[in-house]
Amino acid sequence: MKKNILILALLCMVMGAPLFAHNAGDIAINPEVRLGLIIPDIKYKALKDPDASVGFDWGVGATGNYFFFPWLSANAGLGLGGFIDGAFYNSSSTSSGSSSVVNTYVVTHLSIPFGVRLNARAFVAGLGLIPYIPLSAAAEYTGTSTGGGSSSSISAKDDKFKAKPFLGGYLDIGFDLGGRDEKTHGFGMVMRLGTGFADPIASSENIDFSSFKHINVSLIFNYMFRVANVRGN
Repeated sequence: MKKNILILALLCMVMGAPLFAHNAGDIAINPEVRLGLIIPDIKYKALKDPDASVGFDWGVGATGNYFFFPWLSANAGLGLGGFIDGAFYNSSSTSSGSSSVVNTYVVTHLSIPFGVRLNARAFVAGLGLIPYIPLSAAAEYTGTSTGGGSSSSISAKDDKFKAKPFLGGYLDIGFDLGGRDEKTHGFGMVMRLGTGFADPIASSENIDFSSFKHINVSLIFNYMFRVANVRGN
């Protein structure tokens, strides 16, 4: 009997806990840092498809959130970010020789994410779109070339390499410890899976890309500040 009473008490405590951490009408600001990996798909029309290397993805920014309901919020933000990506190309050996080249691409961009998020206790899940506006882009090719019994180094910058603006999408899942009735701030973290809807997302007069796109897997660390409630809650 005592065991059943204890189980019933625990169930009441769990069921009585607030399901939603926020109130309808909450306005919150989330400064955030993004760190992750880029899984690229880079191909060239005039060359044999290279082996693409996993790159590095980064970003800093902030988002604003408005809670239409305790469980549903809309968000929009502004960020600065970029990626370092590359591809490794080995030409087939011929009578004249062979070459081995690493192509490295560095891009920075402005991002404007917007989307919706579901909230239940500390659990959060969201999705949205992100327009990317390039700010700078650089490409460098390094490697070696062999032929005639000798080898030479290859090192060149591609001044014709340009990043293109494109639209991307994302899916988030994680937790948010801020916004509870007794708190006005708190730490949160989500894992983001994102991709771009354009292909290619870069161009060059020196190399013709048949594909230049990627999938990114990132961790976003944020700290939420609840700044106001427009409904007086």
